[in-house]
Formats: sequence, structure tokens, C-alpha cells
Amino acid sequence: TISAIGTGGNINAAFQLAGGRSGAPVSREQIEKVYKELEPLDIKECCARYGLKPDRADVLSLGLDIYVKVMKWANCMEIHVPMVGLCDGIISMLYDKHHCVSQI
Repeated sequence: TISAIGTGGNINAAFQLAGGRSGAPVSREQIEKVYKELEPLDIKECCARYGLKPDRADVLSLGLDIYVKVMKWANCMEIHVPMVGLCDGIISMLYDKHHCVSQI
């Protein structure tokens, strides 16, 4: 099974709306279901129904359309969502790689 890793606001929001559990991937079908629920709604409906902020509601269905299409193209059945931003992940990785604690 091909898995993906997703990071950022759109996939984090979709992960939560899909009922994702920490440490477990969410399936492409779950992401597609969220997309199909959001796609016909306008921004106000997305905000009211799902508690999204307007700036997220404005772009979420478009972002999920891309995720679903790329996952289908790559024959990817699931996506891991670590719930950290890309910058946070890079900083954490660099810190882990280069952090030295001097011992006295």
C-alpha cells in the first residue's frame, strides 16, 4: 500500500473533519468524503456547519480536490497527517540533527 504524508492547514483540517486519530493514517476515501461534503457549500455554510474559519473555508475544498486527485494519480490509499506545519517539522528535524548538549 502506498502511503503519503501531508502537512499544512488544509490536510490538518480535513484530518480532523474525517475523524482522524493521532498516529493513524486517514484513508483516501475519508478525505474524498470530506471533500464531497464541503464542495457544494459556500463559505458561510462551511463555517456554520463545521466550525471553520472563513479563510480556511474559502480554500479547503479546493485543496482537498488536489489531495484526492494526486492520491488517485499516485495510487495512494492513505495519508499520514502529523498535525504539524511544514516549517515546524523542518525546524524539529534540524534541531534533532544538530543539537548538541555539552556535558560538564
